This record gives sequence, structure tokens and C-alpha cells, in this order.
Amino acid sequence: FLAAQADLQAFELDIYLNSPDLLAEALTKFEAALAQDRSQPLVLLAYASLLERVDREGAIAAYEEVIALGGDAEFMARFNLGALHVNQAAELGRRANQAEDDPTYQVLTEQVHAAMSQARPHLERAHELDPKDKATLTALEQITIQLNDAEAYQAYKAKREALP
Repeated sequence: FLAAQADLQAFELDIYLNSPDLLAEALTKFEAALAQDRSQPLVLLAYASLLERVDREGAIAAYEEVIALGGDAEFMARFNLGALHVNQAAELGRRANQAEDDPTYQVLTEQVHAAMSQARPHLERAHELDPKDKATLTALEQITIQLNDAEAYQAYKAKREALP
């Protein structure tokens, strides 16, 4: 009975996860599930993914919680957390390119660098966990180019190109 109830709860959470128009309700459902048991890495991972839409810092904390739990979900938490920082860098880069004065451009450019620097260790760990994941290698190429690390860029590019 308990296993069937857990499966039903997982199915219900999956429905909420995949329904963007039910975001507020989905967050409430995930929070209720996690209030009962925060040791479920896949539920935490899905919750973090939802949080990205409304609470960046909350999403980061949830991804870090998944990472602390370890296990199979760590790869996805690391990848998603790295991607969250890369996406932040992309948005900051767009704002920098639209800046109308040099001081604003400089501040935003420094923030781009900081966001990429935050992304890098998460994606490097994701690469350690799954060395054959092309998306991770591609993200690491992008990061190392942005951080002017040509040697690392070439190494990641060679690894990606060597994959089938």
C-alpha cells in the first residue's frame, strides 16, 4: 500500500512538474511532499527546476541539497546548477551589450565572468560523473572560452569531438 501511495504521489508531482500553467499549485504540492521527506533527490531536483522560474536563490539551495545527498541525481543537479549560472551570464551579457555607458558595461562584464566562474566547478564535476555527456562538454567549452582559458577549451573540445 505504501509503495502504491508513493507511486501515486510521484505521478501527481510529475503532472504538476509538466504543467506550466499550474506553477503556483505545483510549488505548493512539491513543498508539501518535501515537508514529509527531504531525502528524495528526484523530488528535490524537480522542485529546484520549478523554483528556477520564480526563485533563483531557492533553486540554487535546492540543487545544493540534492548535491549533498549524492547518488545518481548529483549529475543532473550539478548540470542544472551550472546551466543556471551560464544562463545568468548570458542575460548579464545581453544587458552589458545594451549598456549605454562604459562603467555599466564594465560592471556587467565582471558579473558575467563571476557567473561563469560559479558555473565551471559544477559542470566540471558533472563531467567527472558522466564523461561522455556531450552537453556538459559543450557547456564547458563555452565557459572556458568566456573565461579565456584556451588550454581547457581545447581539452574539452577534443574530448567532445572524440565521442561517438
